[in-house]
Amino acid sequence: MRRLGLNASYYGHAATGLLHVRPVLDLHRAEDLKKYRTIADEVAALVLQFKGTLCGEHGVGIARTEYLKEQVAKKFTSSCGKSSSASTRLICFNPGKIISDGRYKIDQNLRLGAGHSLKLPFEPVLAFAARDGSFTANLEQCNGCGACLKLTPSMCPTFMATGEEIMSTRGRANVIRAALELRGIDGDPLRSEELEIALSNCLSCKACTVECPSNVDLTLLKAELQHARIRKQGLTLHERLFSSVDQLGRLGCKMPRLANVY
Repeated sequence: MRRLGLNASYYGHAATGLLHVRPVLDLHRAEDLKKYRTIADEVAALVLQFKGTLCGEHGVGIARTEYLKEQVAKKFTSSCGKSSSASTRLICFNPGKIISDGRYKIDQNLRLGAGHSLKLPFEPVLAFAARDGSFTANLEQCNGCGACLKLTPSMCPTFMATGEEIMSTRGRANVIRAALELRGIDGDPLRSEELEIALSNCLSCKACTVECPSNVDLTLLKAELQHARIRKQGLTLHERLFSSVDQLGRLGCKMPRLANVY
């Protein structure tokens, strides 16, 4: 890290010799992507030297595929590779991911990547002080770990109630990204039906802000997006009625029989 001029956070399970190492890198920048590759290659070699493993706790995944041949017995990878070509679905369920065929590299197929820039169709107005004042930086904090997919309080209550991915913090972050990147969407992303479903059911309880390992603040993201939509399109009839509940109550008191029917 020192040689590359980088800082990192280190944490893990000391008793079992497990370390999580998180270098501070900006994967929007080509120079940091090169450092990312350098670190990964050298760490893989170091782990191999000490007869360790790169995937002891969280599995292999695409990020570690290219290093696996050196990490496990070559005899095993050879036999599994032959089985994969004959019966991919029965023997190796993720072809090219567990036994590398050259398709997956640690610094390719990244969601961000060098030069990536999310162009917002609105001007953010909230501070996002905890994320460098940036709507996009807060959105990109979601790394997909899935801690919000638990079934115990408090995050995320709508996922606990429905069991649907789109009703989780991760699901909402992915929908927001997809809408703003115009993936599968024609026209105005703020009119996206999926975005409306995801945001309208968020309770703004802020449990994610505390319980998400990355502290994604979905409440702020929701408020910013809804503010942008309302400024552009105005309130819907449903929103106008709901925000006028006091007036509706007075009107209902004058016509109790009619009001009680509904």
